[in-house]
Amino acid sequence: MSDINFKEALDLYISGKSTYEIAQVYDTYPNKIRRMFKKHGVDLKSKSEAQKNALKSGRTSHPTEGRVRTEEERLKISSGAVDAWGRKPDEERERRKELAKKRWDSHSGDYIKEFRDKGREAIIRARHEGTKFELFLKSKLADFGYEIIVHDGNLLEGQLECDLHFPDIKTVIEVDGLHHRETLYGEEALKRVQKDDKRKDGLLMAMDYSMIRVHYDDKDSSLYGHHILLDKILSLLNQIESDKDLDNSQIFYIRVDDELG
Repeated sequence: MSDINFKEALDLYISGKSTYEIAQVYDTYPNKIRRMFKKHGVDLKSKSEAQKNALKSGRTSHPTEGRVRTEEERLKISSGAVDAWGRKPDEERERRKELAKKRWDSHSGDYIKEFRDKGREAIIRARHEGTKFELFLKSKLADFGYEIIVHDGNLLEGQLECDLHFPDIKTVIEVDGLHHRETLYGEEALKRVQKDDKRKDGLLMAMDYSMIRVHYDDKDSSLYGHHILLDKILSLLNQIESDKDLDNSQIFYIRVDDELG
């Protein structure tokens, strides 16, 4: 075991070496290095700082790097985040919303333009491919044996498009985002969307179709919110299938419960 030169060891520590790496230089153990530093009043790095240095130096690897979380793990994380947000007092929620708004306002005009351009591109893709939530529903409900057509423009002969069409059980699911209820794109756009919604309702009812309208909001976009809506939709689909002998059309309205915050 080599004699430890305090000044030399301190220089190594200041340069970014960990107590583990310094201990290797002197053929000793890290706790001895830490005790020596504490004795001389050296401020030791916190655990998080030490972990960052270890990752940066390549001495250790990130525990989750390269590993894809299971849906059960992601659902647990999502559920915890939603629950934590729901427990926060209204004042704290408003404070955080205001901070988020200030961060957004602090961005440059070029950044905001690029962000909005990407948003418009995503909306255009979603019109053809389906939104994230619609694709989630298609994947999950297909596992239950349902045949689903996303953004079907043929059912109503090109007049209007249906978000999710279940031809086997004569049912349509419409995912109504905020632009179905608020003037995100102006008053005229809202009136046009709501007019189309009513027209679509009438056309599908005349065809003896059942409808599920999902009241979809930003807070529902978590994996936890998606699963809550999925459970409600599955329950309604079972009800619709069991009632088909009655030969009547129905409209159902569902949303994530308000207590999710």
